[in-house]
Amino acid sequence: MVTPAKAHFLDLIKSGRIPPLYSEFPFASPHIIYQSLISTNSLLLESVKGPEKIARYSFVAFDPCLIFKTKDGVVEIESSDKKIMLSRKPLSILKDLVRQYKQAPYDYLPPFQGGIAGLLSYDFELYF
Repeated sequence: MVTPAKAHFLDLIKSGRIPPLYSEFPFASPHIIYQSLISTNSLLLESVKGPEKIARYSFVAFDPCLIFKTKDGVVEIESSDKKIMLSRKPLSILKDLVRQYKQAPYDYLPPFQGGIAGLLSYDFELYF
């Protein structure tokens, strides 16, 4: 079951807050769960090492609402079958995008409750 329920989620959106959507699963190895949901632009974030307060969570994300890419100073933003090309400072554009989403955190959920997740690197290429 996804929490919060649809009616409550829509009420929170109207108030200007974006609540995290979440669902709990019976325990299974995170990579097994991820394999059942894997798709283009999906990811598995695992915190294996560190204090228990931080290292006990795994996050699976898929079907992103936005894809942000930059190469040679050109930023490409893909969202809902739309592509926007810009050519200014990529990190400034990313910062502006993040500011648009005001999320309301909940104390009973892990520290990372959603938002922007992905890979940020310099001169990185991935080949399959």
